[in-house]
Amino acid sequence: MIFDENIKKRTVPYVLATSVRNNDGRYYAEYGCYSDKYSIEAIFYDGYHDSKVFAYIGFPHNTYSGKVPAIVLVHGGLGKAEIDWVKKWNDIGFAAISMDLYGDGPEDDKDNPYGTGKRKHPYAGMFPWNDYGTAFLSDYENAGMYQNVYNVVSAINLLVQSDKVDEEKIGITGISWGGITTLITAGFDNRLKFAIPVYGCGFLHESRTYFHSVYERGADPAWDPSNFAAMTEMPILLINGDNDKHFSINSSSHTYEIIHKGYLSIHHGLKHSQEIGDSIKQVYHFAENIIGSSAHTFVDILDVGISGSCLQVKIKGKVKKAVLYYIVTKELGYGGENNIRWFESDFNRLSNTKIEFTIPYNATYFYVSVEDYEDNIISTKLFQKMVILNNGEKRNA
Repeated sequence: MIFDENIKKRTVPYVLATSVRNNDGRYYAEYGCYSDKYSIEAIFYDGYHDSKVFAYIGFPHNTYSGKVPAIVLVHGGLGKAEIDWVKKWNDIGFAAISMDLYGDGPEDDKDNPYGTGKRKHPYAGMFPWNDYGTAFLSDYENAGMYQNVYNVVSAINLLVQSDKVDEEKIGITGISWGGITTLITAGFDNRLKFAIPVYGCGFLHESRTYFHSVYERGADPAWDPSNFAAMTEMPILLINGDNDKHFSINSSSHTYEIIHKGYLSIHHGLKHSQEIGDSIKQVYHFAENIIGSSAHTFVDILDVGISGSCLQVKIKGKVKKAVLYYIVTKELGYGGENNIRWFESDFNRLSNTKIEFTIPYNATYFYVSVEDYEDNIISTKLFQKMVILNNGEKRNA
């Protein structure tokens, strides 16, 4: 076990940012948002090894009596605490906390060497990864990812401590590197009721991106998010693009296969950014479905069968669109983007219970995405086409 279970039990003190001195010795200005619509505080809470973590924590103005559900928001590699992200969740009735995992505060610094555009505060801990190897050290407690998860779990503790939050309805979502942190946290903290990693996934050593080299440089395999995802019992929605330059589709697909209650959503041509990742409506729909505040029309893929060139997808729900995406090269392109060219094939037959496709003769890798009338997408895993040789032996196309 990498993490100490007592992390989940600690009381987490916090103060308003306006009572904290910045690098210049002055108290931080007011960076919260208080209006008829929002009640968002800019705070510092106690983090890993005597550090402090800057965060925005916001509560919706109740449209009903009682406690509200909540969400933890984990930014990505060049991200920061995002007040607008908190607002999006407040808009649908969730409390939300978005923390900064780099040790940056609310002040701007255009010369920030890490590209976040924010100024490091005087109470920061270690930078989580000066290069990608430092995130996944074998010396677990000195690894950047240990600090990240510690600080994220502390944010969960803050929500649990609040008398405004229903502690039985807390979830987590993260973007890119935040998706990695999300999966690892979900495997450790069973208080969470759902997890939604966007882009980020496990099986990084198999990735057709630079993440593969991270493990060649000595990252400890125990940190791979798949190890933690396999321990989860909560519903998990994995969202990625089919040409992402950071997290390749094969890694997302393999991660989906080992999750007990997993849902895979591959968006054809999805671009990679914080702004795009936190604007995908399906993320919000999934969270509302899980905690019961609203019902959305997700299609469910029940089973997939392949016989020769016939692909049959058994479904539940109403389908607006179904497409088989495929490539014709022997390998997935390295680095995504323009290095992978996907072709599209329409279905042969669609009913209320199944969809049938003919796998194109020249396809080497393929998957199916099914879209409902609310634009939610559920996908099959990625398949590699097999061919049968004259001697009866099977091999990859």
